[in-house]
Amino acid sequence: MPAAKALSTVDLATLSADLSNACINEAAFWTSHSTTGDLSLNDIPANVFNVFDVFRNPTPNNNMAEQEQEQQERQEQQPQLSSLWAVKAAAGESFAVVRVRNLQAVVQAAVDAWGRPNRPQPALVSAEVSFSSPFDSAVEDDKLGEDTVHYGTLSKAILASLVPLTPGSHALQDAVTPATLRDVLEKVWSNLTGYQVDGQLLQNMGSKKSFLTLSRVRFASVTVTLPKATLLGEGISLTAAAVFKDSKVDEFAISFELTNLRVPTLIGINDNERLSKQFIVATLSLDKFDQKLDIYTSIESLIVKALDESSFETLEALGAHLNDLVLANYHCDIYAGPLTGGRDWQVRIRLEKPTAVPFAECPIVEMSAGSNFPRPGKPASA
Repeated sequence: MPAAKALSTVDLATLSADLSNACINEAAFWTSHSTTGDLSLNDIPANVFNVFDVFRNPTPNNNMAEQEQEQQERQEQQPQLSSLWAVKAAAGESFAVVRVRNLQAVVQAAVDAWGRPNRPQPALVSAEVSFSSPFDSAVEDDKLGEDTVHYGTLSKAILASLVPLTPGSHALQDAVTPATLRDVLEKVWSNLTGYQVDGQLLQNMGSKKSFLTLSRVRFASVTVTLPKATLLGEGISLTAAAVFKDSKVDEFAISFELTNLRVPTLIGINDNERLSKQFIVATLSLDKFDQKLDIYTSIESLIVKALDESSFETLEALGAHLNDLVLANYHCDIYAGPLTGGRDWQVRIRLEKPTAVPFAECPIVEMSAGSNFPRPGKPASA
């Protein structure tokens, strides 16, 4: 969108009067020509055009060029929100990585499986740090150096981030609103990187330094999982990831996942499969997930209801239906191409059918939809 142009040389009082007169003339014009059918651009009162020309082409002031240039530079410096896959692809293949998987903690944050806020619940935190250079000194000297990170210290830093969200903490007692899952992720991510989840530099760090030395980091990710925040699944999780360039966030991702919902579903093309329901295991992922509120219980209810009422024969048709359902209910664009409004989410559904193939664990169908994806059943250009 082009930058807004200053109207410093326009007399606003005169402009207001002109705009009012233009609207009156325009109304009179359309009223008088509503039935004649002889409309022409030459017939339209001049000030209907003139007053709007002021908005389209205002008289520039001396600082307009500088203002537009500054705004363009700021936009170019803004990190880009992408899918988790795109961020990992931008980071490239990793060759020196330290990970901590499923570090256990207890947080009084995020709604529970019934949608109740401010209840203590278990949380699992996983972190990954991919470095921009190999483990040189750590390998040669067999000692931890600046080219790596101590995974024990990393674990302690993660747990320290969550202290304000542990039951009984003073921060929780003073909080005006209950903490959300996004708040939990923000605490860990900002402590490790010095940036917010949305790629913006944290402003209240003061003299405190981030745990990671970003000049040596190429890619990092943090995932917070709540294993008890779902009634029929194995957990819900929220992931922040970013590619770093010159110690700054270059591209970032926020991804939500509702994992392994087990729901009895009428599905299948064989005669016997039409007689009774069988378990479907569904995993839903939402990329570019910019939602800060805890809406995962409503998402789960939506998916469970759709599976329970299903009469589809194929997993492909069921998957497309679920994708469209999520995107439509949360005001996302369900067609490929730029958004015309709404959320820029990408949804991915994975459906497993454990009893379908006797000598396999399960067949799996996975489908994606939303921003930058063609809508299933329609050509890519639709």
